[in-house]
Amino acid sequence: MDIRKKTFCLRRFIKRHSGKCLILIVIIIIGTYLFYTVRASQFYQPYLLPEVHRIAPVPLPGRKYPEKKWLKRMNSLEAARYAQSQYIGMEIDIVFEEGQRFLDVRHPPTASIGLSLDVLIGEIKNPRHHFYWLDFKNLTDANKQTALDELYRIARKYDIVNNIIVESSNASVLTNFSDRGFYTSYCLPRIEANKMTAEELKSHVNNIFNQLDKNPVNYVSANQNQYPLIKKYLIGYDMLLWNSTDNPLAAEIIERKLLKDPHVKIILVEDKSVGYR
Repeated sequence: MDIRKKTFCLRRFIKRHSGKCLILIVIIIIGTYLFYTVRASQFYQPYLLPEVHRIAPVPLPGRKYPEKKWLKRMNSLEAARYAQSQYIGMEIDIVFEEGQRFLDVRHPPTASIGLSLDVLIGEIKNPRHHFYWLDFKNLTDANKQTALDELYRIARKYDIVNNIIVESSNASVLTNFSDRGFYTSYCLPRIEANKMTAEELKSHVNNIFNQLDKNPVNYVSANQNQYPLIKKYLIGYDMLLWNSTDNPLAAEIIERKLLKDPHVKIILVEDKSVGYR
């Protein structure tokens, strides 16, 4: 049978059974989506990770928050007005402008709009009734004291020192903030553990241990893909996590799993309803 005849037969078959073909196509699409959703919602198993014969440093004591789901990127006045009636906790991105002693609210590479943390918190009617996860993007040993002084001034102004978590990927700067009464979180380096060799992963974990040994913190923070790594190596640590998948159904499945873990204290929710930037 030549190609023309095969094509003609196929077209005739589809025409006669168009309803069944459509149903089959829909089933294939749904099945494919569900297959990849299940894959996206599964963590790699901790038992597959190599053993590291070292005990994790003891964390500083954390606290329990009224709710685990906090708003991600409350970086505008519009978002603050919206969030205060929807969420008990908010994550705010901060770039410290040292020359101006200015805590600039923005998530690089997003450009500055000149919004200070002081003004943002002031937009909330009852600041003491909320909690704030401050993701500092550029804390260094050189600017940490100036940044701390400005943050402490703002926190005292609104009486929210104990309501603030200071997060940085530079663990060495966090001790100063702990000493002034803030909760602190070490943002773990981003990795894909399932793509690393055993030796690379051991070295990575030992580096984390070294940082936490010298710089105790209340929490560790990371995207949710690193949850198995934290559970295996950082035993006893409370976690602050955020979503790392674009699949909304997979995100919902993962979120339900994580909410059951008492060591997961916060999960950031990406709500782009108002003022997301």
